[in-house]
Amino acid sequence: MKLFAGITITALVLLAQPVESRTDDSAALRLIATQGCRGCHVIAGLGGNFGPNLDQVGSRLKRYQIQQKLIDPKTDNPESVMPDIRHLSLEEQIVLSDYLASLK
Repeated sequence: MKLFAGITITALVLLAQPVESRTDDSAALRLIATQGCRGCHVIAGLGGNFGPNLDQVGSRLKRYQIQQKLIDPKTDNPESVMPDIRHLSLEEQIVLSDYLASLK
């Protein structure tokens, strides 16, 4: 229980920081490449058009909304074929959602 509380508190502290201070573009772009995100999404001008263009996703959605869609894509769209990112570490999830939130 203490471990869970510690992880939760750490996550909340990380999430409370401004997006600009946490965004690591190179790490995010590596995750985008390894997870195949551009197979369906345009990101930074490159990618497919099966899913929504994410170039300005940070203007449309708040960071927590982006993270929720990444963790559970079927929440808003039960027909979604996008894989979730639950297999990524919490740090990787944050890096990816922060990067996408910075795209404005």
